[in-house]
Amino acid sequence: MNMMILMLCTLAFQGGRMGSSRAAAVTNIWDQVLQSDAKREELLKLAALPRLLQLMEGAAADAEAAYAAAGCLACLARHPKCMAEISATGAATTKVVSACLGLLRGRHDRSRLPAAQLLLLLSRQPALVPRLEPCLATLLALLAESGGPGWAGGQQLSTAAAGVLQALLEPSEYETEPAKQARRQACLASGAVATLLGQLAGASGPLLLSAAACLRFMALAPGAAGVLAGDPAVARQLLQLLSRGGDGVRAFVGGLTWELAAAPRPAQQLLEAGAVPALLGVVQATAAAAGRRCSKQGGKGTQNGTDGSSKAGGAAGAKAGQQQRGGSAGKAAAGAAGKAAEAGSQPASALLQDPAAAAAVALCNATGALHHLSFLDEAKQQLGQSPQLRLLVDLLLRGKAGGQTYDNLVGCLWNVGLLADNGPRLAAAGAPAHLARPVPARWTCAVAE
Repeated sequence: MNMMILMLCTLAFQGGRMGSSRAAAVTNIWDQVLQSDAKREELLKLAALPRLLQLMEGAAADAEAAYAAAGCLACLARHPKCMAEISATGAATTKVVSACLGLLRGRHDRSRLPAAQLLLLLSRQPALVPRLEPCLATLLALLAESGGPGWAGGQQLSTAAAGVLQALLEPSEYETEPAKQARRQACLASGAVATLLGQLAGASGPLLLSAAACLRFMALAPGAAGVLAGDPAVARQLLQLLSRGGDGVRAFVGGLTWELAAAPRPAQQLLEAGAVPALLGVVQATAAAAGRRCSKQGGKGTQNGTDGSSKAGGAAGAKAGQQQRGGSAGKAAAGAAGKAAEAGSQPASALLQDPAAAAAVALCNATGALHHLSFLDEAKQQLGQSPQLRLLVDLLLRGKAGGQTYDNLVGCLWNVGLLADNGPRLAAAGAPAHLARPVPARWTCAVAE
């Protein structure tokens, strides 16, 4: 037994001891457990969890001790034995969540960060996410305030809050979809779209990824497209993220764009904001990595949507089920996103840690958005005149796209070919005859000048 930890625990947890001595003792324990797993295990042997929770719950009496206890527990929870103790019973988990909420809602600014970081650790255990339901409104309030002790503390707090919110909104096998939909609709009703877009404006790294993921999963709620289309500036902000973020961000924002492009008004807003060149830029940036992944999987272009690329696309925001083959109404009907079962067994956040998978998802979602946009004549024109038209054809014919991505490319190029002027362009790019001339000549139309 480490005598230093034993002595500090005696000072920290001895009944009746208050004030600076207790806060200093807990702070020193925090310093000890930061050093190694071995010291965390020593503290766990002393049954420290209930004692630390008592200090967190007593924040009104001793704010500094509560702050140090939260930091200590957030560090301790990284140890598997501590996480097992927290998740052993619903009552234990609820007690931890309640203590964290007390600090998040309290007046001691510094206590909010370790409390949010502890909740973030809990959110990474999918089975515990339903227990975080009471945190929803508080998390949204924290993101709206962007409050924290200094710029760095504020960024860390926002990153943790967005990460927990992502877990609450993301499809999961541990919860029914109606429960997730209720949260998504609550977020939409509370003005979370503007809050998250505000976070995205200057965000980078994990905060950018989590905020983009939250927006993408919120778009799964009925009526989300109407809310997002309420402000035309939203389309411009989303498209700017396609060039700012990495492939993970492109995957989430591309999925959101695909979702919005299924509805007429948002699709028009995206088109006017420059969606076609922005999405073609994503295709160009991700095609090589996604093509290598497809080749390793031995995936040629298929239309059953069962290869790894389409599964990744489903988890990160591709479509549920096969797209209908009819007109634009059919495509809009296929706009429900996210294969819940797949996303639950392997969350999107985990899938996108693989760079090749992130590129494949981004490519799938970008081509899906282009497919939906290509029902508009202006988008057909832009695609037909773009230098990247040859790239789309190459992806289709060279075995670099599989599953849903293949379907997206076929649908997009077929729509492009419906304009008479685009037929020769498609043929020059190497497109097969059934795409360069998808219908008899007398059926094609030319766009009026």
